[in-house]
Amino acid sequence: MSTQSQASLDAAVEVMQASTGELLEALGESPALAADVVEAVLDNAAMLLDMAGMPELGAQCLARQTALSGRDVPAAEVFELARWLCELSDSLAEQSLEGEDDTADVNCLAPVDLPQQSPTLFIEASAESTLSEPHQRTLQDLWQEIESLQTEFDELLLGLPESADDYARMLRDLGESCSYLGLHGLQDMMDLLADRVPHHSQGHEQAPIAMLGLWQANLRPYLMDGAPETACLKLLDYLEDSRWSESLAPARSQHLLRALMSPELPEEELGEQTPQVLCEVDVALDVSDEVSLEVMEAFLQDAPAQTRSLHQALSQLVSGAGEGSELVRQAQRASHTLKGSANLLGLKGVANLSHALEAVFDEWDEQGLRPSPALQDLLMEASDCVSAMVDYLLGRDELPVNRLVVLQALTNWREIQDGIEPEATVDAAHLADDEPAADLVKESAQALEVINPEAVHAPVPVVVGEDDDSAYEKLLVLTEEMSINNVQARELHKRLQLTSGGISDQDRRLSQRRTELEMLVTGRSQARPQRNESIDEHGLDPLEMDRYDELHRSTHQYFEVVADVCELNRKLQSQLLQMDALVRQQHRHIDQLQHTLLARQRVPVSTLTGRLQRCVRQASRMTGKHASLVIEGETLKVDRELLEQLAGPLMHLLRNAVDHGIESAERRLEAGKTLEGRVEIVFEQTGRFLDVRVQDDGGGLDLAAIQSRAEARGLLPAGHGRASPEQLAQLLWLPGFSSREEVTQVSGRGIGLDAVKYTAELLGGSARCELEENTCAWQLRIPVKEITQYMLLVEAGGRTFALPTASIRQALPTAQGLLREMSGQWLLSVGNELCPYYSLAKVLYGEAVDQVPDETQPVLLLELGDKLVAVGAERLLTGEQLVARSPGKLAPQLFGLLGLTILGDGSMVPILNLNELLTASADRSGMAERGRSRMAAPSSGPQIRRQRILVVDDSLSVRSTLKQLLQDMGFEVETASDGVDAMEKQRVAPAHLMLVDMEMPRMDGLELTRHIRQQPTGNDLPIVMLTSRSQEKHRQLAQKVGVSAYATKPYDENALIDTIQRFLR
Repeated sequence: MSTQSQASLDAAVEVMQASTGELLEALGESPALAADVVEAVLDNAAMLLDMAGMPELGAQCLARQTALSGRDVPAAEVFELARWLCELSDSLAEQSLEGEDDTADVNCLAPVDLPQQSPTLFIEASAESTLSEPHQRTLQDLWQEIESLQTEFDELLLGLPESADDYARMLRDLGESCSYLGLHGLQDMMDLLADRVPHHSQGHEQAPIAMLGLWQANLRPYLMDGAPETACLKLLDYLEDSRWSESLAPARSQHLLRALMSPELPEEELGEQTPQVLCEVDVALDVSDEVSLEVMEAFLQDAPAQTRSLHQALSQLVSGAGEGSELVRQAQRASHTLKGSANLLGLKGVANLSHALEAVFDEWDEQGLRPSPALQDLLMEASDCVSAMVDYLLGRDELPVNRLVVLQALTNWREIQDGIEPEATVDAAHLADDEPAADLVKESAQALEVINPEAVHAPVPVVVGEDDDSAYEKLLVLTEEMSINNVQARELHKRLQLTSGGISDQDRRLSQRRTELEMLVTGRSQARPQRNESIDEHGLDPLEMDRYDELHRSTHQYFEVVADVCELNRKLQSQLLQMDALVRQQHRHIDQLQHTLLARQRVPVSTLTGRLQRCVRQASRMTGKHASLVIEGETLKVDRELLEQLAGPLMHLLRNAVDHGIESAERRLEAGKTLEGRVEIVFEQTGRFLDVRVQDDGGGLDLAAIQSRAEARGLLPAGHGRASPEQLAQLLWLPGFSSREEVTQVSGRGIGLDAVKYTAELLGGSARCELEENTCAWQLRIPVKEITQYMLLVEAGGRTFALPTASIRQALPTAQGLLREMSGQWLLSVGNELCPYYSLAKVLYGEAVDQVPDETQPVLLLELGDKLVAVGAERLLTGEQLVARSPGKLAPQLFGLLGLTILGDGSMVPILNLNELLTASADRSGMAERGRSRMAAPSSGPQIRRQRILVVDDSLSVRSTLKQLLQDMGFEVETASDGVDAMEKQRVAPAHLMLVDMEMPRMDGLELTRHIRQQPTGNDLPIVMLTSRSQEKHRQLAQKVGVSAYATKPYDENALIDTIQRFLR
């Protein structure tokens, strides 16, 4: 740099530094004055920087100066420009010093007024960071969080001193977050700034307010550059500035500088360390007590979107779809965001897993890593685990029991990539508080590794707004009561209108009689002989004045009363019209309240995505096939309770799609298809219905196998040719029917589709199978949840019943000329097709009703699955918006009854389940047969009961976690709290397999096993023992009493399912 340029640069630095004090004073007085000062400084700096050979910087100053001219500059923009000038001044000062070192004639340079430092704190500062790259990234993440709060800080700054408490609180909250990260120096700094926030009692001290506006600009180099010494000194200079109203004590300055230069960041870089011993602390989900509720709510709102982004990118990477590098970066960003947010909250489980994932993605992106199939499976499992932990925090799912195993495996991902079996380094001693430490003993290929979730300090799920949910339930009940009262008010209004109409009719008749009476009285008076006196006492004759007797007076008084009654009736009519308007308005308000309440309970379909994806992957693994799940309509919002009720049926359909629909790899390649099958779920709302469609790209239904099984069971006559595809598809809905000869844990029991149909009908909807070329689709149509439902009131057998209109297609006034009998079945002609006809009275009361239908009765056309059915009723009364109520927990569940409703007159009317009633009537079964469970099956069929597993453990969390896992895999699960409870439940309903804990009250697992083995049929029952006791002597005790398999903690879900499959195959 030439001497002239160096001089110009020094002059620019001197001008900018000299203007700092003036600028701070102006900021304290008014933003307008500060804007003028900034404009002058920018103008001078632009000229001097041009002379110093820095035209680009000069142009930036000139552009900012031009933008200020001629307008009112907001205070926030003035603060931002002030920060920029301070940063530019510091940067130019550093360049000026570097230029002096390179210049021979230093005496000709203009002096630079550098900030003075305390001699006790003199340090030869370095501009290089001594932190590791992961720790530098942690500081950069923190700066991004602070930047996101800058607008809020600026708004509070402009509101000082009125907003002093809020500003100080935000600073202290930020300091607590820094403390959790080990940045105790920044915590001390934030506390110091919070103490310096001016309050009302201090008056309007403008200089401290202006100084407060500069802490972010001074903090940025510290966080973005990795806490170099120069940035530490800059922060200290800022805090020791004389413009603060309070000075900083030397001792505190020394302590603060040491803390700033020595951050105690946690060592969490798993991928760069030697294998370490992991324990439950590394996967804990305990939220730090110092975290505010607002921060936690923000995390819970953002985390599900990040887990979906991670899973979407990873799924496409594994399947080979999409642009590889961009998908890797998407997964990298999602895991990085999750890691940073979870670290701030203290959620070590999410943070550690996300960081371990990020380490793999970093190498994938930078080094061109090509993950092996084993590593791809591990990455998918880790993604599922992170998603499940987030769902657990939201109260939507159980805590994943394999989280520690997954983290350990992901920590050693390089060994998995190289095909090396990693050593298990999970610390079993930390998995139970009341059990002695035990080394993790590696078992044979059939051994399990099982974790006891109770032994781990399971965090309580963070459910935001739990009190709000309770208030919501109360509001829902009140809204139902209001709806019932509104129905009764409308009914009462109708009755009042009828009464008023009757009064009006009587009024008209009374008016007629009045006229007649008036004529009679007048005629009588005229016919009466006149008195002899022609002139009265006043000298007036009869022609000059009418004379009335008592009859006249009484009659006219009566006429006046009648007229008053008529006027009152007219007022009553007017008031009834006003009441009708009010009742209608109340009805609209109640409808609006219902929609508002129900909208609050709706959640996006994406909340179920994780469970559905895991179900498909687990079914693929168990069947040895390759399949991926594509979900459309994830943003559609559905009632939370309804979505949870549909989870089971949808997983049934997904398992069937993988097991029955998707072909083996060999057959797919022979057919010219991709190796990986595709299963698709489509969610959409059509009017008042939620439509869910499940379809796969497999080979469709095995019609030949269905025909063979139907003939073997006597459902179709043998030797009469192939039934139509539609008829064969309908057989799949029958209880106990399956096209498979063998029963496995995935399919073959014949209960999956029956359970799907039963659940759909229980929810007031339907399920049907749609056949397409070389494939089929399963369609569920469920009415969306409503507080009130439009129901049709009909009369059958002299009684009133309510029918939901969800399945009613049309109502016909009569069936005259449309009925015909064929083979003992009455049919109704509708267009070009014939549909079965049933009398509702006959369906309800059996053979006591006349066999010949009455053609004059009205007819309802209903959609029953894929069929159209006609139902005749004696009368169609009316349609009403009614509230469906359950008979109560103590009342038995009656066949064909959906619930009860209350009419406007207070009478209680049953709501009929026509799907159930007509299905039973079509099967021509008696009332006793109708009362049987739908899950029962003909004795001629194969083993159709779901295989039953009894989970015995004194820990509620263990029982609930294993129950959901096994139920998702299609098993029927019963739980028991100890050995005595298990013996009783085994006696009532024998299980096919038992999962037993070793140590329990009353009767432990060893004693329970011994009792089971002493029974005549007990030797054939598989018993798997789950315990944290992994020492050899405990294994020998278990083998001695007859345990089939020994499970240690923690366990892998896949290993558990494999062992169960081995015993139940």
